[in-house]
Parts: sequence; structure tokens; C-alpha cells
Amino acid sequence: MGYSAAALVITAILLPVLSAFTQYLNMKLSMAVNGSNRPADKDDPTAATMRTMNMTMPLFSLVMVFTLPTGIGIYWIVSAIVRMVQQVFINKHLSKISVDDMIEKNKEKSAEEERKTWRKSREDQRYGSDKYKEHQIFCNTEFFYV
Repeated sequence: MGYSAAALVITAILLPVLSAFTQYLNMKLSMAVNGSNRPADKDDPTAATMRTMNMTMPLFSLVMVFTLPTGIGIYWIVSAIVRMVQQVFINKHLSKISVDDMIEKNKEKSAEEERKTWRKSREDQRYGSDKYKEHQIFCNTEFFYV
């Protein structure tokens, strides 16, 4: 029907291989942020499951792009590239931040939020909630005294 051999090679072979490769790179980049690239304990079932998934998902992508329309392959490739770019920026940002400092800031933030919540609940107990105040204002208007 007029399809060139190059177009068939691109859609039939190159897209599935490229899709699987980008999925594999994406998983490697996302594991790099938490140090999961180190050899894991052989007895850890979670690590074994992650290793299996890291090999299975790119192969799954390869098979699906071979069998499904080309648009799926293009979508997976583009989305994997976008995720990789995001992950590179996240990895750079997280490499500059100390985990201990981040935990300390989150503890301080949580304590401050808890203090605000406690103050608000104490004010509601002492002066009544906002709905009660609105009701008092509404009932004290001249409308009810006419």
C-alpha cells in the first residue's frame, strides 16, 4: 500500500525496543534517589519483588508495543522521557538536602500545626464555634424585636 521499509522498521521494531529501554532507564533513575541500586539482601522478599518488577515491566512494555497500535508506544516513550527529566531534577534537589534536616523541619512544622489546631479548639470551647457566633448575631438583630 505504499509503506516504505523504513517506516515499517521504525514502527515494528524500533518503537517497542525504545519503549522498553526508556522504561528501564526510568526505573533505574527512580531507584537512584533512595539508593536502591545497591545489592539488596537475598532474603528480603520486597527486594526480590522489586528486582522482578524492574525486569518484567520493560519486557511488558516491549510486548505491548509490539501488539498494540503505535500510539501506545509513542505515548509510553514520551511519558517515560518526561518522567526521567522530572526525576533528574528531583534527584538533584534531594542530593543538596540532608535527610536529617528535612525530618527536623517536618517535625517543627507538625508541632506548629498541632499548636494551631489546639488553639483553635480551645477558642471554640471557650467562645463557641463560628456557627454559634453567627447564630447569636442573627438572633440579636432588630428583625426579631419588631
